[in-house]
Amino acid sequence: MEQYKPLLLSVLDTFDPENPNELKKVLELLVVWSVRFQASQELGSSEIERFYPEAAQAVRQEKLETAAKLAERFGGQVPADGVFRARFKTLTVENRQTARYYLRKLENRARAETGRKEHGISQTKTSSLWSISCLKGRTFVCGRDSTRTNSRQT
Repeated sequence: MEQYKPLLLSVLDTFDPENPNELKKVLELLVVWSVRFQASQELGSSEIERFYPEAAQAVRQEKLETAAKLAERFGGQVPADGVFRARFKTLTVENRQTARYYLRKLENRARAETGRKEHGISQTKTSSLWSISCLKGRTFVCGRDSTRTNSRQT
């Protein structure tokens, strides 16, 4: 998936270079959106090719200078939690590298949650897989309650 490049270039030109954490959040957001688009297959390739340039243009014109503002402005166009969860359960991935990435992320998350359970750490502190919790307590999430608040920025 390469459709995100116009958005990434726009972010690199617009965001404050003194704040690399915002860029990291945008990169995480792009991963979230890419996984959701691929898993849900709600948008065709031509719609996705319009989505990212539209977001890139908004970053420049509307001065969206944070990942939270970007997520707030475009999060509604990304597949919803229920659709994503349902489609991810039956997702078939033909690319081995992508499949390994998904499996590695799922395994790492399972290990982290197991470690937290064993050490008595609350799971609510665990950041959600393929989520970004920068939008007023709303998360884009796989297998978690989307209304929970998370004070930790991912």
